Amino acid sequence: MAQRSSASSFRSDVGRHRCAHSLLVSGNGDVIQPTDGILGIGSGGNYAVAAARALVRHSELAAAEIVRNSLIISGELDIYSGGNIIVEELDCL
Repeated sequence: MAQRSSASSFRSDVGRHRCAHSLLVSGNGDVIQPTDGILGIGSGGNYAVAAARALVRHSELAAAEIVRNSLIISGELDIYSGGNIIVEELDCL
């Protein structure tokens, strides 16, 4: 489940919610915010999201390890997902 809002309405909240949201901007300019903070894109995106949700619920892994492991699982299920995974963490402002 995802909530959709316009990019302009999101900009007004940016200052108050730094690092509090996972967002995806669609090709149409829609800002998509997943209800649980987990999102995925691409051919293996749904597999990665499912794996990440399971790992979040049933493990104590750090965020970067959840991402890495969910991408590994997605790569095992989706023939178009590659096995070359680089996880970069960004500091919040």
